[in-house]
Amino acid sequence: MGGDLQDRENWDFEKAESRAGSKKSRAVVSVAFSAKAFQEVAQAAADQRMKTSEFIRNAALDEARKVSKVVRHFGFEPVSTVGPHTIATDLPEAVSA
Repeated sequence: MGGDLQDRENWDFEKAESRAGSKKSRAVVSVAFSAKAFQEVAQAAADQRMKTSEFIRNAALDEARKVSKVVRHFGFEPVSTVGPHTIATDLPEAVSA
């Protein structure tokens, strides 16, 4: 066998090997930004030498962990989300945005 592997004629189907995928499962999400907001986020990412997607992912995870920590500590459940803010019932006054 030899030749260009892009050509199916050169594939050896009799000796094909099956291998497990190397990537972990993940979800891909589309997020809309105004042009101005995206420039701000992209610049902040660049300032930290990060890809924009990495910066957004880290910021979202940091915020999610903060919310989860407050929920566990005070024992209340968020009832809805509006934009970047979580609205909850029985929010202790000691907790501020």
